[in-house]
Amino acid sequence: MVLKKYLAESCRYTPSDLKDRGEGTLICDLNAGALPDFPAHDVAVFSGVLEYVNDVPRVISHLANFVAVVIASYAVVDYNPTKLDRRASGWVNDYSSAEFEKIFCQCGFGLDRIEKWRSQNIYRFVRNDS
Repeated sequence: MVLKKYLAESCRYTPSDLKDRGEGTLICDLNAGALPDFPAHDVAVFSGVLEYVNDVPRVISHLANFVAVVIASYAVVDYNPTKLDRRASGWVNDYSSAEFEKIFCQCGFGLDRIEKWRSQNIYRFVRNDS
């Protein structure tokens, strides 16, 4: 819930995690069979999350029904190529930057911005109909 302190007070913030992190937390397992109907928001932020998701395309496709913008960090194989090291970190998938971008594009998002930060990229995707 670190992000909340950087948002304007006028922003509506809904934290989400595997377990309750405080008031208003949406408890959600992105690897579970059924994904929840997320509250409608303008932006979804995934920081250090998608490396742990078994089926990233399914999650992004589902999320496209609820948000217009996704900001996501991801440790692409371009900078983190060793599968053994990735698994030691608990990561369950291995996308290059191009593959990661393609997932979002196939789900109706366009890449709006990308920045390298340490050994990962931070992406801003905007839904094409926004």
